[in-house]
Amino acid sequence: MATTWHAIRDAYASAIVALAPTDLGGPGRTFRRCPLRFELRPWALREKGSQVFRTFELVRRGDAVNAGHLASDEERIMEPVELTVAYPVLPADYGDEEIDDLEKLVRADAQQLKDTLFSPGNYRSGQSTQRVTILALDRGDTNVWFQSIRLELVYVVAQDLSF
Repeated sequence: MATTWHAIRDAYASAIVALAPTDLGGPGRTFRRCPLRFELRPWALREKGSQVFRTFELVRRGDAVNAGHLASDEERIMEPVELTVAYPVLPADYGDEEIDDLEKLVRADAQQLKDTLFSPGNYRSGQSTQRVTILALDRGDTNVWFQSIRLELVYVVAQDLSF
């Protein structure tokens, strides 16, 4: 059974939006998808405030590799994807320990997201496996931090054999 990148992306986005984070601290509370007309980082840095809290995007981050044909009309694809979540740096909103509380919240979210993405129950038909790696927290901006999770998706697509 074949699938597509868009079907996988949309299924993961739905699973992430449905999560109830273990720590609801801070403004905005739950995860929400970045408006599709924007790229997350420039949008979050421009908006800066609490409205970017736990806003995420799922994007391809490299070349899709054909990992072999399974049948005459199907091929296995390996594709790097990245989930990135924005966290505004508003320390007083996260608890008495301020920056430490923000870091704890980001770590707890990252683990919950990893578990969600790695769960076979959230795979689409045609998706066989993946690797999930939590990347280092990006504190490069004083207004918004970004937590990224790298995925290597493996899924089957139908070939177009029409001439």
